[in-house]
Amino acid sequence: MLAALCHGSAGAEEPRLALHANVALAAGELSFDTTRTLSVLSRDVSVRASYALDAGLGFDLGLQLALTSNVALRASFSRVTREGNGVLHADLPPLPFGLPRTLDATLPNGRVEESAGHLDLVLGGGAGSVRGSVFGGVTLFDLDARLLGPATIMVPGVPPIPIGTSTVLETSDSPTGWNAGLGLDVRLSAHLGLGAFLRYAHARATLDPPGFEPIEVDAGGAHAAAGIRVYF
Repeated sequence: MLAALCHGSAGAEEPRLALHANVALAAGELSFDTTRTLSVLSRDVSVRASYALDAGLGFDLGLQLALTSNVALRASFSRVTREGNGVLHADLPPLPFGLPRTLDATLPNGRVEESAGHLDLVLGGGAGSVRGSVFGGVTLFDLDARLLGPATIMVPGVPPIPIGTSTVLETSDSPTGWNAGLGLDVRLSAHLGLGAFLRYAHARATLDPPGFEPIEVDAGGAHAAAGIRVYF
């Protein structure tokens, strides 16, 4: 089958359809925080959870339809997963004589899974087997956050302080945004090629974990992807 795909010259007639299959990297760090106020010993206790999630890996699949030699429409679906730890900070009831008391703890295994559907207008051109492009369009996001942590804070002399459930805090949102980027493809044969692109996408999402204040998160960000192209 691979031999059949590679058969033919790179200078063959421009394809009408192209299937894009890429490995994707969501660059940069995703950070957010949320707070909760609890009553402990008849006093308000402020609990703040801050998360910093690392760059994530995933995939991007697309189908591109050529309208003219330089204009195309592309529909694609991407999914990346970010993981990382968080920090919990609580201002506890004071010690005797009014001395302040705080608690800091690590919240492990935070995760945000970001799925996105992109519909783009693609403008391209090139020479020989190399083709560059610029693109932009609408992006529909779906964010699923799983924020894991302990069920209680245990401090000597203070009743247990609940901060969540015993397993996970789950929340999601599906905002609509936009994207724009640059691409470069190299056609190896009539039916096979390689390509890469840089895309920046953005939307404002609101995550609402149970028991905590809503979290404003910037969905999308900078993504880099590279993979194969199959031409029809």
